[in-house]
Amino acid sequence: MDPDAAWYEISEYVQNAEWAEARERALDLRHWLETGGLAPKITGHESFDRIAAKAACNAVLER
Repeated sequence: MDPDAAWYEISEYVQNAEWAEARERALDLRHWLETGGLAPKITGHESFDRIAAKAACNAVLER
């Protein structure tokens, strides 16, 4: 899993309203994070990036 690539893909899918694909990648990334994988680099602060990525994944999954 490349969390940076997953984050980028999720953002592209959301931007293009491709919700099924966004949900699939969000599930993958959330699982990766929950099992101890590194967070995507969003701000450069690992602990905050993990919180932000999980929140974004959850928001996509709730849509």
